[in-house]
Amino acid sequence: MEAKEETLAAKNEVESHFVLGLTEADYRPFEAALGGVPQSVARHFSFFRDAVEAVVETTSTPFTISFDAAQRAAEKHHLLLDAIHSLKDERATPLTPGEAEKAAAARLDRVRSLLREKYSADEGRYEIFREAARPLIFGHRSGTLVKLARELLAQGAVGLWGCFESLAKDVARSVVNESPSLARAVLDDPVASKHFEFPRMSYDDLAKSSFDFSGKVGDVLFGSRDFSDLRRLKAALHALFPDRPELREALGRPELWRLCQDRHLIVHRRGLIDEQYLINTGQELAVGDLLVLTPREFLDRARLVLAAGAALAQASTGRAAS
Repeated sequence: MEAKEETLAAKNEVESHFVLGLTEADYRPFEAALGGVPQSVARHFSFFRDAVEAVVETTSTPFTISFDAAQRAAEKHHLLLDAIHSLKDERATPLTPGEAEKAAAARLDRVRSLLREKYSADEGRYEIFREAARPLIFGHRSGTLVKLARELLAQGAVGLWGCFESLAKDVARSVVNESPSLARAVLDDPVASKHFEFPRMSYDDLAKSSFDFSGKVGDVLFGSRDFSDLRRLKAALHALFPDRPELREALGRPELWRLCQDRHLIVHRRGLIDEQYLINTGQELAVGDLLVLTPREFLDRARLVLAAGAALAQASTGRAAS
């Protein structure tokens, strides 16, 4: 029980500063929503899923490296013990180079099998986690990893927003490219029409496309528009996918608005809080303070953008069926 309590205490301290990652279960609702997504946009959702996973894995790099180092250290320790126990037999019967190589490979297999068995039990899992947590806890307490942990979380938030922003824009472009008449839905929408219009084009611009915009209407309408503003992004998707309550609910989540605003603050002010940020978010923070994110917030936001992506996938499926 003492080992378990010690492990939980270490886990709590590590998780307060570092991201441990998501599980496969966190991705399943998004993957389940992809059934029936039209081929024209399917690749965008696949890229989105991979991009979110890459952002999460990058942000959890300190724990991944520490855990891997703990596993390798345990393997080396047990290899050394096994080698010592084998010395007597090897001295009694000298081995040829080929036999020595086979013996070393067999020793490695034995050790890895032993470790797999050991770490399948609670005590083994507790032990390896404590070993992985030790350098992270020391590094944060001593201050050497504080800035690293904070910067990874900040850039992770930027990355998560970028994943969803890119997905929304790519889907909007592809949908209108495939069904150009949907451009009218955007231009006639009272909200979306304030954000989007067809650009004036010179003769040279027209010539570059050989005066043929078949399959390119979405590129023209959305291509140069910035989707980093959630209000513009929502206007486009609501116009293209009306009467989709799951999408409207996902895009209306206050946490998604916070993520958008945090991304803007981190990118443009390195996370230094200004008056406009406080007005936009209603946060009770002081102007000039540094925005500090937590691992729990980051993971919640990763699940949030996956849920928003799932809602967009469902809306795309509905559009295809209509």
